[in-house]
Amino acid sequence: MNDFFRQQLKGDRVIWVVYGLLVVVSLIEGFSSQSFFVARASSIIQPFLKHVVHLGLGFLVMLCVARLPYWMLRMGGYFFGTVSLLLLCYASLFGGAVNGGARWVMGIQPSELAKIALILMTADWITRAKRPGNEAFEQKYFKWFALMVIVTCGLIFTENLSTAGLLFLVVIIMMWCGGLAFKRIATLVGIVVAGVALVLLVAFAVPQSHFCDSDGHLRSDLSVVEKAYYKPFKRAYTWIARLQRFDEVQTQEETLRIQDNNRQVLYGQIAIARGGFGPHLPGSSEVRNKLPQAYSDFVYSIIVEELGSILGGLGMIALYMVLLFRVGRIVSKTDDLSYSVLAIGVAAIIVLQALIHMAVCVQLIPVTGQPLPLITRGGTSIVVTSVYFGILQNICIHIFDNQNNTSAVAVPTPSLESAGE
Repeated sequence: MNDFFRQQLKGDRVIWVVYGLLVVVSLIEGFSSQSFFVARASSIIQPFLKHVVHLGLGFLVMLCVARLPYWMLRMGGYFFGTVSLLLLCYASLFGGAVNGGARWVMGIQPSELAKIALILMTADWITRAKRPGNEAFEQKYFKWFALMVIVTCGLIFTENLSTAGLLFLVVIIMMWCGGLAFKRIATLVGIVVAGVALVLLVAFAVPQSHFCDSDGHLRSDLSVVEKAYYKPFKRAYTWIARLQRFDEVQTQEETLRIQDNNRQVLYGQIAIARGGFGPHLPGSSEVRNKLPQAYSDFVYSIIVEELGSILGGLGMIALYMVLLFRVGRIVSKTDDLSYSVLAIGVAAIIVLQALIHMAVCVQLIPVTGQPLPLITRGGTSIVVTSVYFGILQNICIHIFDNQNNTSAVAVPTPSLESAGE
């Protein structure tokens, strides 16, 4: 039985442990925070089973990705990049609206696919640019790489500013760790910052009523092309309002008054305050029925409320930090740039997303809608995070195999004369 598990669960044991613990927390808190779905489904077990199915599917996907030949991962980035761009364009024009953004196409979040694709393509491009004897590649094709990054993040920006910013930050980290020229990194950052600033300036200068109705939605009389054109500005108004609410100086009485615009934040803080230092029993949350996004945007608050600030709060941070430092330890043992850059990108997207989610729950930053990786409910998010873990294990398997092969070659073979002695 042990041999069977060793064969199936190849890769790094520490990463497997982190993955397993996150799945356990996801099962416990997924069941605890499902009251919203239970009320709609009129069933206690049905929403939980759906969450279990998503986790099970994610585990199978992780095993498959971990066993893929590495060249398939590299080329898969371009395939999924093409598919995600088409889906992002479709979502921008016809996708279903969720919390102010058209992010869904047939139950799939195109932005999640785009994140995987862009990280894979970035790792492959950096590897090609830094290949010995290929010095002219970076200078010749950097503009096309920059265009790919800008288009992908730009399409995500029209629906989710925080996701676009997170993905762009990860790409910059990969470029920096890959050793690309600083002037090219600075040029790409400058173009993107200038573009975002331009959108925000237009949003400040042009009244929202110019293309939105009284409810804040794009006017129905606009054409499809006009709606696609105005969407970035519509999201800019949303973020400006969030920043203003976050930075607004309020009296103590106004701060404690729960209203529609602060309901999530205040109930999230109440949940964290109730957690205390010691853990409580799972399912003991009193805020989950009042917190609108207890199962997604504020699931970390429920974890702290039920498991306490030590086990739940610091424990969750520790799990993601262990993953980050373990990946750093593994890539330090290889000279293969393609493995290193890709592993850094994947680990960064997981950990940064988790830290942003936690920062929102403790009100360090405005609400962004970032899920807690592998914990938050949602099929696309869980499966995509499992793909990230599968990529990490795939890299670990190749690094360990290369090290074992090198060690085997380095072992001297006894000669016949020495054997005779």
